[in-house]
Amino acid sequence: MNLRKNSIWTLLEYSAYPLLMVIATPIFLSKLGAEQYGLWMLFNTIVQFAMVLNLGIGDATIRLVAESIGEKDAKKMRIVIQQNLRVGWIMFLALIGIAAAIYLLISLISMREIPGINAQVPLLILVPACISVGIKFVEIVCLSIWKGLQRFDISSKFNLAGRSAVVLMNILLVSLGYDLFLVLVATASMQAVVLLIQLYVVRHNIQGVSVYPFGSSKLRISYIKYNFWYWMQSAIGALGFSLDKAFVVALTDLKTFGFYAIASMIGTQIHNLLVSVGAFVFPDSARKKSEVNSLLESFRVHATMVEGLGLGACLFLLTIGPFVLTLWLGDAYADAALFIRLYLIYEAVLLLTIVPYQMINGSDSFRLNTAYEIIFRILQFAAMFVVYKVLGSAYLPLGLLIGAFIILPIQYGWLRKRILKVQFKEFLPELFFVAGIFCLVWFNSLAFDFILSLIIFSAYIFFRFLPFARHFNFRFRNA
Repeated sequence: MNLRKNSIWTLLEYSAYPLLMVIATPIFLSKLGAEQYGLWMLFNTIVQFAMVLNLGIGDATIRLVAESIGEKDAKKMRIVIQQNLRVGWIMFLALIGIAAAIYLLISLISMREIPGINAQVPLLILVPACISVGIKFVEIVCLSIWKGLQRFDISSKFNLAGRSAVVLMNILLVSLGYDLFLVLVATASMQAVVLLIQLYVVRHNIQGVSVYPFGSSKLRISYIKYNFWYWMQSAIGALGFSLDKAFVVALTDLKTFGFYAIASMIGTQIHNLLVSVGAFVFPDSARKKSEVNSLLESFRVHATMVEGLGLGACLFLLTIGPFVLTLWLGDAYADAALFIRLYLIYEAVLLLTIVPYQMINGSDSFRLNTAYEIIFRILQFAAMFVVYKVLGSAYLPLGLLIGAFIILPIQYGWLRKRILKVQFKEFLPELFFVAGIFCLVWFNSLAFDFILSLIIFSAYIFFRFLPFARHFNFRFRNA
């Protein structure tokens, strides 16, 4: 695995697309108008949230492809790829059927001119959205194959090229005055072209793999269990991510929710970027799950990357962020400041869970992460309720932080005993990290934040990076 190449392309993937969306937004607003722009955003939201229904085909493909490489079993890899591609194709065909049924139903309603029913909105949104989601289910498998082969750079190139092509084509069509329906149909068409290219590359590079919707091979039930458990993890995680916002709305009001949502958006962007880098360890641990020494080396390298980047970003925003965020939010920053501060501290602790979570996913204990997600969300909601009753709505993110503090030793305890099989002193950098973050909670002073942030970051570099610096540099350049 070329860690440097994977890192560069992953960072490009997660930074270039949001930049294109920033460029596209004012063009869409001016050309389409607020209502049509809202429909375009609704289309993208439907497609995004429908990915929760992917039945775990992405993570299952990554896990089993990486595992088959470790076992040097080419037949198993072909079976896994073909099976998950067939599952993706089945979901694609089902969604095409749903899109056709919706179109026929809307046509029937329009012909009869039923009063009070406007068929234009569901026609514009649901039909292209179903087609787009179906295409993405198959694409997930194609991208996951390369991740399982530990070629995240290829996956990122395809994903970045496909999403960028769609946004640029949308900008072009909107600028030329085409209506929204044609823009959405063109979006699905471009996605189909990109998918065909990906399928061709997979078939050309992996010998003996069939990428067609139907095949003679039977489904292996022993592999389906991976799909189920990985799907449960992603579904619970996505549900928990949405429910905390619903929880805030239920406890407080829309104004408080708005400030909480701003803090959540900032923290989520940092977390998603770190997860994309931490995901490198998932196929690596699946491939080396019986090699304890290799797993420990992998943990040190990936933990240093994720925790170092994340700690630096969170501490930077805690100390320098108020000046930058004031320019961005204006007067609203004063009301959102405490939410943002507590959420950044929470994110600094949460990032410690990324690499252990991915390593457990690649081990035989992968089912544990489903229980972890459930317990974690329950702890968070319980803590948020207690914090709201005791300290008030302004401290709601503190409930998230308390949940993370409780779940962290459970996760690291399992990682230490069952996977890495090391002594507790291996995690001393993380312990100092948590202790420093705990101090940040109780002292809300910019000068104190700056001094303590320097101490925390310096201590982390001293205890985590310096002891393994030579090994880390070698892995980063040559792995």
